[in-house]
Amino acid sequence: MIDVVAQPGSDIETSAPPEPSTRAVAAFYIATAAVLYVIVAAANIFLPHSKDSDNAARIPGQSVLGGWLEFDSTWYTSIAAHGYYYIKGQQSPVAFFPAYPLVVRVLTVVFRNEALAAVVLTVVCGLVVALLYWRWLGDRLHGRQREVAFALLLLYPYAWFLYGTAYADAFFLALVLGAFLAADRRNWLLAGVLGGIASAARPVAPAVIIGLVCVALDRQGVLRVERRRGNGTRRVGVHVDTSKLQASILWLALSVTGLAAWCAYLWHRFGDPIAFMTVQAAPGWSQPAGPHTWFKIGFFDLVFGGHLFVLRLFPQAFVTVLFLCLAPAVARRFGWGYGAYVLVVIGIPALGTGDFQGMGRYALAAFPVFALVGAWIVERGRAWTNALVVTSAACLAIGALLFGTGAYLT
Repeated sequence: MIDVVAQPGSDIETSAPPEPSTRAVAAFYIATAAVLYVIVAAANIFLPHSKDSDNAARIPGQSVLGGWLEFDSTWYTSIAAHGYYYIKGQQSPVAFFPAYPLVVRVLTVVFRNEALAAVVLTVVCGLVVALLYWRWLGDRLHGRQREVAFALLLLYPYAWFLYGTAYADAFFLALVLGAFLAADRRNWLLAGVLGGIASAARPVAPAVIIGLVCVALDRQGVLRVERRRGNGTRRVGVHVDTSKLQASILWLALSVTGLAAWCAYLWHRFGDPIAFMTVQAAPGWSQPAGPHTWFKIGFFDLVFGGHLFVLRLFPQAFVTVLFLCLAPAVARRFGWGYGAYVLVVIGIPALGTGDFQGMGRYALAAFPVFALVGAWIVERGRAWTNALVVTSAACLAIGALLFGTGAYLT
């Protein structure tokens, strides 16, 4: 092949390399999933299991697939099989939102096993996440920036939750990406419907509702955040133009329905509309709402007590602080609506966790941050970019390996 170089003033124009196709994006997800399944199966078969292991769900091909069914997977598959109960003062399944286990229950009619249905659902949703995230990136980034931003989410050190665990994270993120893509295209009805289902899937439901409304107000030009410079200072002003407000935005009210229906169910059946919050005070979880949880007293007790468990918490604490600090940069690059979404989707679990445990996977929902970091690292140069992607992929492989042995990582 002969490379043609365009000279100034010539009629020949250089063109950027073509963007990877949807098929290539799907192939990347499938290849990554295949590698992780080998890693998790090998860990489950050949390595001793951690004393943390809490694998009670049974699945066909237990030796190969059983490593994906640790910890909360047991709660979700149990809900799909037996429904909800609530015993005050004890850990109860009402802590887990219903949309994911409901779909698992429906799929069980086909797969005849709740755990298998849950794993299949997560894999399908993970593939949908990859396709929708690639499309969302295409509206904002191009070339290497788009590719690296995509890789950073799919190879995020805690991203094994997108590939096979019986957890709701992939299901939730697929719905959220679909809702925001619809909002970007001003399809408020579809955004509201998808947002409503998402709000019944994870406790960070308010982030979806607030994020969609903020993106809508931004897209319609109703509320603009303007940055002004003058006299050596920077000022941020808010401009409101209600004349641009369209009635069609009211379809976004549907995004509240999932959360509202869940609270109504809990109130009707158990007399506590926020039982999913109340139950967090139960022994074993020990995260009641209040200063002890908000200010992470349990985390600092572990740190100053010299417990080795903090080695699993430090990366999650770092991710939490980093993502919160990057919310303003997300707002500047992708719009203040997405900045608000990131702030709330990280802020809610950050307030609710007593020691940052879980924040590693919760950060998956903050997808605009991965786009921001991907664009930024490419601007730093190829060496920095390759180092970050390779390090992230290596950490993902190690995390999946440890999870397959029943290590309680996040």
